[in-house]
Amino acid sequence: MDCCNSNNECSCKNSVQKFTKPNRVQGSTTGPTGPAGPTGPTGPSNGNTGINLTAYGSLFGVNADILNTPGTLSFEGATPAIGITPNLPSELVVALSGLYQITATYQTSPGTASALVQVNGVSIENSLTSTSFGSSASTTIQLPLNAGDRVSLFAQTFDPGFGGIFGPRNLTIARLGS
Repeated sequence: MDCCNSNNECSCKNSVQKFTKPNRVQGSTTGPTGPAGPTGPTGPSNGNTGINLTAYGSLFGVNADILNTPGTLSFEGATPAIGITPNLPSELVVALSGLYQITATYQTSPGTASALVQVNGVSIENSLTSTSFGSSASTTIQLPLNAGDRVSLFAQTFDPGFGGIFGPRNLTIARLGS
């Protein structure tokens, strides 16, 4: 129950005291802006003026690549790259050292095949993928790479006299950090 008059003076029957009701402001109001906080710490310097810390590059193949003996898969094209140089037909060359994520996908038809990532011609064992009877496979690994390292996809078939027909394939590398 409001016991106040138009001058905001209040006196209720059950109350012995008289008081003045404060003026109310309707709606939301914003108070004054406080002082600025301290400046945060300076971020890391990459030492390479004009070069971003990230890098990305990809090779792709859509036409059949037929391998009768184990060998490096070839690709027809490359996506626009940053800090990665496509070296067609078969490899990507990194410009900056760092930790990289490497993803390879491929499809075979027919027969059984496997593929693994190679760095500078050396197979990376934990990147092995296998596929059989016209299916697809993929692998994703993370490796430290040095500037100038060459990344490729090595493949082989396990059906003598059959030859591996590798269809759509992709090799992508992305720099995760230094």
